[in-house]
Amino acid sequence: MFAVAVAIWADRVARDQTLASYLQSSGYLLPIWWVWLGQAVFATRFPADSTAARVLALIQVVGVGVMSTQLLEEDAPSARFALGFVAARAALLISYVPVQRSTPDARSVANVYLVGFGAGAAIWAASLGLPAGMRPAAWALGMAVDLATPWLGRPALQRIPLDHSRLPSRMGVFTSLLLYVSVEGIVRGLAEKGWTTWTVTVALLSFLLVVSLWWVYSRVNRADMRIGAGQPYLYSHFPIVLGVGTSSIGIRRFAEADSGEEAMHALPLLAGGIVLWLVGLLLIRGLVLHHKDRYWFGPFLAAALIIPLLALVGSWSPIGTLAIFVAVTLALLAIELRHGAKHEGPRHRL
Repeated sequence: MFAVAVAIWADRVARDQTLASYLQSSGYLLPIWWVWLGQAVFATRFPADSTAARVLALIQVVGVGVMSTQLLEEDAPSARFALGFVAARAALLISYVPVQRSTPDARSVANVYLVGFGAGAAIWAASLGLPAGMRPAAWALGMAVDLATPWLGRPALQRIPLDHSRLPSRMGVFTSLLLYVSVEGIVRGLAEKGWTTWTVTVALLSFLLVVSLWWVYSRVNRADMRIGAGQPYLYSHFPIVLGVGTSSIGIRRFAEADSGEEAMHALPLLAGGIVLWLVGLLLIRGLVLHHKDRYWFGPFLAAALIIPLLALVGSWSPIGTLAIFVAVTLALLAIELRHGAKHEGPRHRL
């Protein structure tokens, strides 16, 4: 269901590349990702395999499906979006009720989510009675409450740290769903446009870019890092989610282009996506892994500054600009593979 939501989001962004439309679409993706993250954190901290746990998880899946229909709407914000969020959040809160009745530490953790997420869900529920034009403001307020909850309750959440061997794997799965968009675009481009010099070159370059993005991320998102309560690690992932998803849309548009002029419109998506991806990696390395040496900060920050400039002057040759993008990401991968062991730093700190 999350793959469906991501695919619909990608179609929406690809149809309208204006900044306003992109921000709106990403605003819809944030609560969907947040619902998934809430369940992922719960399942990591309190794994359960009972029938009730499965049913409550499925309710959240259905809620995401209902929320995803908003991504197909071009008109006013639909009440279905809020209804899906409330249903998913109610299922998560019910999951915390048995936890509240167990150990004192678990009770403290459960209380943080029951109070904070409960308040956020109440705001979302109240938005159902508002006019369509006022709903986004209520949703933004509800999300603000939700996003603030783990930070405010961090002392309690640290009593039961997140499993550092499982959560990175879960986060990697969601990121991989976004890469699916680009892989599908590459395959469709070859199938629909035929095997020409243009399509084969674009396909090879795009595939190298996808591999580079995935490989560098997988090197950073290691299963042996200590993430504690997890707030810096988890929140740093949304730029990565947006970055990988946005660059995947750009790759798909590039692969399906009939000419260099059409491909040129994909460059802003590619550049913006790579920059967001870099920002997320820099945040994880700085806030979670505490890397301090020159091998990660300088090259990655330089790439975040160079990529947008290349997109601005990329009209001379879109495919040449794509090749430079690939060269930059491959260079970052080479640096990571060559010096990664030296800049891992202490993984036990939050």
